[in-house]
Amino acid sequence: EWDFGDGTYSTSNSPVHQYALPGNYFVKLKATSNLGCTDSLIFPLAINAPPVASFSAVNNCLGNPTQITNSSTSYPGSIFSWSFGNGAASTAIQPVISYTNPGNYTISLIVTEASGCTDTTSNSITIYNLPQVAITAPQAICAGQSVTLTANGAAVYSWLPAGGSSQSISVAPILSTIYTVTGTDLNGCSATATTALTVNPLPVVTLASPVICPASSVTLNAGNSGSAYLWSTGQTTQSVAISAPGTYAVTVTNSSGCSASAQTNITASALIPNVQQLTVCAGISATFNAANPNCNYLWSNGNSNQQLTVTTAGTYTVTVTDANGCTLSFASQLNVNPKPVINFSHSLACSNLPVSFANSTSISSGSVTLFEWDFGDGTYSTSNSPVHQ
Repeated sequence: EWDFGDGTYSTSNSPVHQYALPGNYFVKLKATSNLGCTDSLIFPLAINAPPVASFSAVNNCLGNPTQITNSSTSYPGSIFSWSFGNGAASTAIQPVISYTNPGNYTISLIVTEASGCTDTTSNSITIYNLPQVAITAPQAICAGQSVTLTANGAAVYSWLPAGGSSQSISVAPILSTIYTVTGTDLNGCSATATTALTVNPLPVVTLASPVICPASSVTLNAGNSGSAYLWSTGQTTQSVAISAPGTYAVTVTNSSGCSASAQTNITASALIPNVQQLTVCAGISATFNAANPNCNYLWSNGNSNQQLTVTTAGTYTVTVTDANGCTLSFASQLNVNPKPVINFSHSLACSNLPVSFANSTSISSGSVTLFEWDFGDGTYSTSNSPVHQ
């Protein structure tokens, strides 16, 4: 006869009994033989309250440590046996687990007290994959250009160093820059992507503005050897020869594909020839003018003035040099005609008788075309050898 101390009994040889409440009970066993002899035994029995396994865990992003919050009720000395659903286990009271793969996992907890009492519970957790964030952008731009960087793979974005939270941003860096975007998806998981944007320099193009000298040309050089060239003349060489005044432009494209342009205004020297052909009579001087004021002059006779006065027939060449260093040479001619050599004779000069004049005037070249006689008495004649009374 069993008395379990909680108001219940049993006559089984080795009974099994479940107590409804924890506590201290006195269990009594009374045994009676077939001869009517009896004996009894009373022993104390402590029934412990069973543990209550309980924990919480929130969904997390791949790579982030997941903290398990253990809220179980148990006696000191209890053992906590964790199974995280990925083959990992722990006996920590408040474990932390890092999952290496996304997915749904079942976390199980068995709480075992020193008395051997146990309780088991489990919860599901989802480990989200990280967003696959990427940036679409060119690898290089030219100085002064702007470019659009576009991110994708997430819901919300944050850019550095440019700032901004839109999916696409426009940037115009001065120097080569590495841009980073952090993308966050709807699960709150974040990932980053970077892109390096190289800023290539523009070619430095300068053109001189030389002056075209008479009967000459000038050379314009765009520099930047190894680049591609396009001149306003249609030529595609680094240097071009220019023989006419005007405005000339060139576009230079370097090996990075970056272009820059320059233009220049080419003028022509104002030097003009002032060729003269003068004729004077012997003994009379003539003056040549080199024109082109405010220049330097050098005549073939060594004179350095703008004007040259001469009396000798011949060719006189002058070289004029202007402030641009341009030179112009031209020749002028002086012709000197000889004077007639006057000579005449006359007949016997008697009053009231005609006087005959014999003209023997000569000239070394050419001929005398006009004679003008003044007889001294207020009368005149243009005859070759006149008679006058």
